Amino acid sequence: MKGLVDTTLREGAQAFGVDFSLGQKIEIATAIDNCGLEEIELGVSTGLDHDLPPLFAACRARRLKARLALWSRCREDDIRLARQLRPDVISLSIPVSDLLIDKKLGRSKSWVERQVRTAARMAADTGAAVISLGLEDATRAAPQFLERVAALAVDSGVRRLRL
Repeated sequence: MKGLVDTTLREGAQAFGVDFSLGQKIEIATAIDNCGLEEIELGVSTGLDHDLPPLFAACRARRLKARLALWSRCREDDIRLARQLRPDVISLSIPVSDLLIDKKLGRSKSWVERQVRTAARMAADTGAAVISLGLEDATRAAPQFLERVAALAVDSGVRRLRL
């Protein structure tokens, strides 16, 4: 199904009390692929998920038709790991509301802009066919800042924006 992205495995990895085994993850990815979805987000690019390398390998060995995606914060260490896993899609993510930028991260809007620029360029160097950027908490972001970050992302090589 053209245009549909499944996030079951990533969301599952983030949900409290959910712990899929590697075998279950492979079964889930295979079942999703059999449904004909265009893209499967296999997880979060973090060194804490030791199943990611064998999961990517298993999905490639099974020759899944869906693009294999990896969600990643706009952090250099996360993107370096993504480079090793060679996903077809890197879905970067960064907060854009004042609430999350200031309160959650203790950062500034200029920091967000620098992170987006650096992360998008690093992601492009991984060889991924699609670089995506999720703008977290976009509905509470200042519209002008949201537009500025979106334009900066596109100028830096992002081809898909997620709100």
